[in-house]
Amino acid sequence: MLLADPESNDIVHLLRGENRTNLRLLRTLVRHPGLELRGMTFINEDEDEGTLSEKHVEELLAIESFQNYMQNWYGPPAVAGTFDITTTTREDFITFMGQHSDLENNPVLPDDDLMIRSYEMRTRAQDNNKNNLSRSNSPRSSRSTPPPPPTNMNYLLVQYNKEKRPLSDYTQHLKAVKEWSEFDRQLKALTHAHGVEKVLDEHYSPALGSDEEEVFNKMNALMYTVFVKLVTETRGLRIVKSHKDNMDAQEI
Repeated sequence: MLLADPESNDIVHLLRGENRTNLRLLRTLVRHPGLELRGMTFINEDEDEGTLSEKHVEELLAIESFQNYMQNWYGPPAVAGTFDITTTTREDFITFMGQHSDLENNPVLPDDDLMIRSYEMRTRAQDNNKNNLSRSNSPRSSRSTPPPPPTNMNYLLVQYNKEKRPLSDYTQHLKAVKEWSEFDRQLKALTHAHGVEKVLDEHYSPALGSDEEEVFNKMNALMYTVFVKLVTETRGLRIVKSHKDNMDAQEI
């Protein structure tokens, strides 16, 4: 489930208490104003009454935007059907939140033009694949079909994309200044294991327009999402939020 935080079952307890056990009912809940969500109470694992943390409120409020975002890139519901966000992962959802700041005040809205363009591109690509498959099965295809033109491929990016870097690997939160040393130690170890340690090197700068720059941009996007996920300490959180527009993890 997208809202199944491995560190807390608070959202699960709230949804069960409110009897919002399917996506349709969940979407009616998250359309409530943010302040109302912040005031909802539930019984937690210790049988105590509690309210959601700000982080969990932000996650609930992001569900509607996430659905709109995925639908915009899927197609018009009347033609393509409704996109099922339960087929995505929590990592997809957290990454989306990291790339879209302040969804409470700036939500992602349905975009009819984007839906139509996305659907047309996808169906066109599917038709091309069918045609290519049909030609490849023809006995004369090797003589009648010219070879594809050469492309400029970024092999560094291809290699980077082959390797898995699960966001779930990053578990050491920074909740207080006294936790900095352990946070820093684990973060450096993980970035080295994931091959993205250049983001933590303030002196590294790839050449503009180079293959390395394209790869570094991917590294930077991952690490920005990591900081959004892990940093809740007051000063650190303020630093992360100050970069919500440029999402520059190296500067953070």
